[in-house]
Amino acid sequence: MTTANEIKLAGIDLNLLVVLEALLNERNVTRAAARLNKSQPSVSSGLGRLRQLFNDPLLQREGNGMRLTPMGRSLRPRVKEVLDSARSLLALDDAFDPTAGRHRIRACASENVSLHFVPTLSGQLRDLGVKADLSVHWPTTKEEALRQLGCGKFDLLLGSYLERSDEAERFYLYDENVVFLMREGHPILTGPVSPGDAVEAEALDGYPVANGAYSGAAGRQFEAGMKRAGLTVARIRSVHEITLSLYYMLGNDTVALTSERMGAWLSRATNLRTLRPAFDLPRFPVEMLVQKSRVEEPWMNWLIGQVLRTVPSAYGEWPEPIGVPDERL
Repeated sequence: MTTANEIKLAGIDLNLLVVLEALLNERNVTRAAARLNKSQPSVSSGLGRLRQLFNDPLLQREGNGMRLTPMGRSLRPRVKEVLDSARSLLALDDAFDPTAGRHRIRACASENVSLHFVPTLSGQLRDLGVKADLSVHWPTTKEEALRQLGCGKFDLLLGSYLERSDEAERFYLYDENVVFLMREGHPILTGPVSPGDAVEAEALDGYPVANGAYSGAAGRQFEAGMKRAGLTVARIRSVHEITLSLYYMLGNDTVALTSERMGAWLSRATNLRTLRPAFDLPRFPVEMLVQKSRVEEPWMNWLIGQVLRTVPSAYGEWPEPIGVPDERL
């Protein structure tokens, strides 16, 4: 005898659950449609059918965005479990092929991380014949970046994130040393400077020090370490942008604190010089953060593996600067 539940199940298209999963994760019809490579009207139609099926709005407007209803929140882990089981069943004899179709990667990373991450990952995808549109955004704040990761605006966060997040899975990439960056002819530079030269805290006293390496909780811990050494750190946002940083640094005696890789790149391309600190400063790992609910998605799982295999191992092989003139600025 056929039960009412069996009749109800027979009328459900599995693809409707895929639409539901995307809507619950993205909390936005437009982003869900882009994630599924579907048109916005078709996803809106699917949302209407889902609301009828569950007799619940599932998503409700809140300010400029959407929030999940209690029913929507309760469905999220259950829908993931059902679809993960279905994907495992269908994948028994059908391995994921990343070269099929076109993909999208939305990363959020500070400039010192993205200068290494973008050419490394782009080259790997190109070598493997994977078609993907890669966009990189700079975080306004670490807290906001984590919130947007949870809302599905970003696929990956890259950087030193000490902020707690129950929704993010963390993957270690590498450790990054810091250096002090200053213009050629700076009073601190009393003689020729070679790579690896160090500067004492006393030599920095009296000069403005701008933090261009860390922000958020890591930045606050870093600035506390600088204060223990008797130094005051200025927070200048422009130091996070390479062109404004060059304009700012070449014009005065400000000393910028930046990552070792960024410092090496800038010193090769300009008349800026780097010195490592001769005193103890915090050191934080660079990590990749991914929304936990997406880690087992075939494309995301494959992408995570590629980043972990290529970015840390290629870190010491810093890509050559593109278009750097023979004469320095």
